[in-house]
Amino acid sequence: MNRAEAVNELKRVFKVLGSDLEDALALGRENPNQFAHRTLFRTYFAYVEGLAFQLRQVSLASLQNTPLLTEGDLALLREQRYQLNHRGQPEERENFQQVLPNLLFSIHCYVKNHGATFQPDIGHHGWECMKNSVAIRDRLTHPKSAEGLEVTEKDVQAFVEGAAWWERTLLDMFTACGEADDFFRKLGRLE
Repeated sequence: MNRAEAVNELKRVFKVLGSDLEDALALGRENPNQFAHRTLFRTYFAYVEGLAFQLRQVSLASLQNTPLLTEGDLALLREQRYQLNHRGQPEERENFQQVLPNLLFSIHCYVKNHGATFQPDIGHHGWECMKNSVAIRDRLTHPKSAEGLEVTEKDVQAFVEGAAWWERTLLDMFTACGEADDFFRKLGRLE
């Protein structure tokens, strides 16, 4: 996949998942019950993880043949890992990463793609809320008890603050990337 195709796929995925998120939010406003809350958590993290995956794909398509990515970066962007099979031969396996480190890695690679300088503020209260929201999502998607399926007001508050942190982080990242693009365009390094 080339960069243009990766960017187009990012836009298509963002449109679909953004629409799903709007529908989940509308459901919760119309009928704020436990089903709507659980649906919002599941839908939101599909949106977050889908968008992060697409950011990584744009980075991979843009930087895979450059010295800007390490072998480790490339393997993680391709979601690859190798394991020896029963014959002692290496076999490729899927490489699933934890959500939050993967979000930070996605941002790191995307920023590198633009030559920008940007670090997410993981000292912010919103980052802690994002961590709590991931734990809530995990509890909801891998239920161990009926009680674990309940979404409390405190859970909703963590979700709201974590989602605000993610949105602010993405906007700040895109701003930093846009500024870097403008800088390199003025230097004649971008078309």
